[in-house]
Amino acid sequence: DRPTGTIIDTIVLHGDAHPDPSPAGEDTVVRFLTTKHADKSQNRSYHVYVRRSGAEAFLLVPAKRRAWHAGVSTFLGRANVNDFALGLCLANTQRGEAYPAPQLRLAAAIAAGWMRQFPAITLE
Repeated sequence: DRPTGTIIDTIVLHGDAHPDPSPAGEDTVVRFLTTKHADKSQNRSYHVYVRRSGAEAFLLVPAKRRAWHAGVSTFLGRANVNDFALGLCLANTQRGEAYPAPQLRLAAAIAAGWMRQFPAITLE
């Protein structure tokens, strides 16, 4: 869980960097993200994972809960980014692959919803 009194004010966008761009590859990522691994260093979580098609997104961690997507991190001098940020992951190989418009539209709609839910998240 997030530390008591934490204000959610940041969205971190991620690409999953999985080498298989097929729906089966995306399914592999979702299975990995929803499995508790014996080696805790392999556990990762985003709040939401968005398929390339933009036809489906997976809620992996409720927004009010802390996810483990930014690792040990600092942003603008603030440590523990996972405490105050939401993680939005888009399926993408991160090897020059473009983000399809439907996927970006769905990601933008999710981000807009979060901005309404958590007013400290701004475009600044």
